[in-house]
Amino acid sequence: MEVTGNDQSGSKHRVLIIGVGSIGERHARCFLTTERAEVGICEINDALRRTVADRYPVLGAFRQVEEALQQPFDAAVVAVPANLHLPIATKLAIAGLHLLIEKPLSTSMDGLDGLEAALDDQRICAVGYNHRAFPALRQMKRALESGRFGRPVQVVCTSGQDFRAARPAYRQIYYTDRATGGGAIQDAMTHMFNFVEWL
Repeated sequence: MEVTGNDQSGSKHRVLIIGVGSIGERHARCFLTTERAEVGICEINDALRRTVADRYPVLGAFRQVEEALQQPFDAAVVAVPANLHLPIATKLAIAGLHLLIEKPLSTSMDGLDGLEAALDDQRICAVGYNHRAFPALRQMKRALESGRFGRPVQVVCTSGQDFRAARPAYRQIYYTDRATGGGAIQDAMTHMFNFVEWL
């Protein structure tokens, strides 16, 4: 384990980020920016782990989840390829952490029962579908709930992303392989499905 920063939690939440590729690093940066959290990271890629640990004042930089769980954390963000979400989230739930799991939740239903069994009424567990927080989409939901437009009968969604800017390493990460949760359907379209279901 590489330990950096201080170990005094005070009233701050202690958050463990599992996987510090572009999304995991973004979670680490955002939690630290709030000044309400201290962050530890867990990443199997040694060079990436060292780079992110050098870039931010992290509590610790761990290679394995089991090693990270030797330290006291309140919550964890699971930001690894989607096929690994359920087994890792289940370990974290058993350890008593609150969870934010990146989307999609998984690439199959295998292991979902284990995660559900490991959770209790005291733990928060959410999947990172962030479109529900977008101001324009929240206004759309309020407008529909008002009844002003009647009952929706069809939804058409169009979206896109400039991967050169948003995910410059997309050719080398999980996104290139359906088995790890990549591709337009599992990765991007699930946002649309989730938002439409919410509406």
